[in-house]
Amino acid sequence: MFSALVVVAFASTAGASACACEQEVSALQRKSASLEAELASLRRTALSREDVQALVREHVARELKNGGFDGDTLRTARVDGDGTTHSHRVARRLSSGTATHVSVESRHIHEFPTGHTCGTIAGYMAYLPLKSDGSVSWEPSPSNVTDQYSIGTVANDWSQTRLQALDAPLKIVHDAACASAPTLELQLPTQTVGALSVGGALTVTGALTVAGVDLAARVALLQQRSVVSFPNNCVLQSGSDARSVVITGGLLGGNYVTPTVLVSAIVNPGGTAALQTWFLVNKNPTTIRAVAIDVSVSGGNLLMTVTDAKYKDPVANQQVAAATFPTMWTDGSMSSTALAHSGTADGYGALSVEYIIV
Repeated sequence: MFSALVVVAFASTAGASACACEQEVSALQRKSASLEAELASLRRTALSREDVQALVREHVARELKNGGFDGDTLRTARVDGDGTTHSHRVARRLSSGTATHVSVESRHIHEFPTGHTCGTIAGYMAYLPLKSDGSVSWEPSPSNVTDQYSIGTVANDWSQTRLQALDAPLKIVHDAACASAPTLELQLPTQTVGALSVGGALTVTGALTVAGVDLAARVALLQQRSVVSFPNNCVLQSGSDARSVVITGGLLGGNYVTPTVLVSAIVNPGGTAALQTWFLVNKNPTTIRAVAIDVSVSGGNLLMTVTDAKYKDPVANQQVAAATFPTMWTDGSMSSTALAHSGTADGYGALSVEYIIV
């Protein structure tokens, strides 16, 4: 009797436990479904910065655990709004002989002037390739893009508010057969703050401007330069502005300068359309020699005349500067000498004067 009661009691207890377990499993299933629904809802909403950082750390830790990093490679992760993470390689160490080359992704600094009207610059900003349909691509290596990028702010849903679309600063262009070395194109107007060194040939198909001077145009003018010898009311050509004649150099000649000496051309400031004075100046270790040349207008023609010759010695420490020489010429510190009008005459004069007309 006692045994039967025990069995019955045990059986009743077992039935109650089974019922309780089924209820607990059912409750857990309902809770799991609720959690999954909540997680899905969270994934549809914007992730906070902390959530993104946590997901990235988790992703990197998983890569490390799975042997995803090989020591030579780093990865970066992007987290979509639904929590999905993406990674791609950003650095690879390559060795060649004794040199080590490292391939890395680089950031661009974008400068916006004070008072700009480009749009709001705040929060998370991205510099992304533009696809052919005008949208941006978040892919690590998209192939359906144009040669432009978009810079703008990124919203919580990962959409971008564009500030500006611009050409890719660097574009590498391959030939049709990929048989030759590609060329690098700088697609944006480029300024160098520091020095620019060119190791090979420099080919310029457009204008090359230095300090506001078109060098190609100036070289073309220099190639057209003319030369006159001992000019005395020498007619250069028709013209109405004496300042259009630019003297570029020449030689001093005469009995007082044997052999002939090269000179530098210095313009006298304050010239007018009617009269412009130039100086041809030579300095050796002990003496400064110079002649003055007037370019004038008469009868609709441009005329050139050597008007005076002077010297100064001793000048062991005397410097000749274009800015100060015109004052030296007139302040009485230089002495007059004979002005030669030929290579055999006493004194010295302008054996040759090189000039261009601009």
